Amino acid sequence: MRASLIVVAIAALVVGGPPLRADEETPPVGPCLNLDLPAAPEPGKTAVAAAVRIFGSKQDGVFADLRLDYGIRDGLAATLRGVSGPRKAYSGSSFTISHGGNDAELLLRYMPPQTPRCAIEVGVSYADTPAQKDVFPTVQLLHRHELGSVLTLVLAPRAVFIDDNTLIGIGGGLAWKLTDTGEIVADVTAIVRGDNTYNTHTGERARRAVWGVGLRMTPEGGDRETVIVIGVSNALGGTTGMSLTPGLGGSLAGYVSLGCRY
Repeated sequence: MRASLIVVAIAALVVGGPPLRADEETPPVGPCLNLDLPAAPEPGKTAVAAAVRIFGSKQDGVFADLRLDYGIRDGLAATLRGVSGPRKAYSGSSFTISHGGNDAELLLRYMPPQTPRCAIEVGVSYADTPAQKDVFPTVQLLHRHELGSVLTLVLAPRAVFIDDNTLIGIGGGLAWKLTDTGEIVADVTAIVRGDNTYNTHTGERARRAVWGVGLRMTPEGGDRETVIVIGVSNALGGTTGMSLTPGLGGSLAGYVSLGCRY
């Protein structure tokens, strides 16, 4: 089943769209809030990013993201990223839900030369949470499509292959350019397989969508591309697994991230 998904993914990428024109702008490296983008640093170059998500309500904690992207060659990059959050327990009338924890992921992102608007990410994650403590393969398919010079759409189906609860989500997002240095970014992911949270009324496993909206800014000046994102999201973090997991009981987080390309 996993091999079949990867074969389908590669085939979809090969026919995913026309190549970039020489005058088209390269997208920022890093996530469009909760979705990855089909982009990579130049060979030998590095992009780093850090983010903080401050949850209230039932999740009630601060989750930190760290991410490092390295360009191996044209169209190929490696990404190492992790999420860390507090472990807590939510008590209902006759049940207790343990939640929070950490997740680390190492992946490769490949963008075929003929379709650089598309990418496939294949990786492995180590989850250290109350629900899971094991190593799992991950896969993402990425595609972006420009609608004129103002609006960009992103498609990002992704999966974490957990033995008893594989998570598959179909994500879509947009970036709406306001000025040369600012744009609105938003995304939503529907979970089509697996349960990614718990019902705080019954204690049973449940399935909830993951979303985010924010303002992405790229200040002018200097020889480094700096990206700042401020927004709101219900996702726990930026790894494949955490980006498919919402805050407990509908909890929302204030989100801020800073990224630089070297």
